[in-house]
Amino acid sequence: MGKLGNQQVRDNYNIANENIENLIEISLKIANKYKIELKDVLKAREVLELNRKNNLFATNGDYFDEQMGGFGEHFATLNQILVDLVPLDKIITLTDALNNIADSIRDNNN
Repeated sequence: MGKLGNQQVRDNYNIANENIENLIEISLKIANKYKIELKDVLKAREVLELNRKNNLFATNGDYFDEQMGGFGEHFATLNQILVDLVPLDKIITLTDALNNIADSIRDNNN
């Protein structure tokens, strides 16, 4: 599973004037090179951004699946420890208590 504390700092929200100027300058160069309008270059960039977003969502889904698999392994181990160490009637009591907690959380969220 991935470790949340070891990620590099992201610069997701930095929109400075030089970023806008740079985007326009580069876009104008592309528009002139291909003899198309600036709006068409910006639309193409928008398509690229949508593709990037889609890739991020897919990657995030992969990470989520991996993390959930890791949690599943931990829960399976915990379950086996409980089965080995705790009498069945105590496990049922614990299960009922956890179900009550889950129901309470669901009720509060609705």
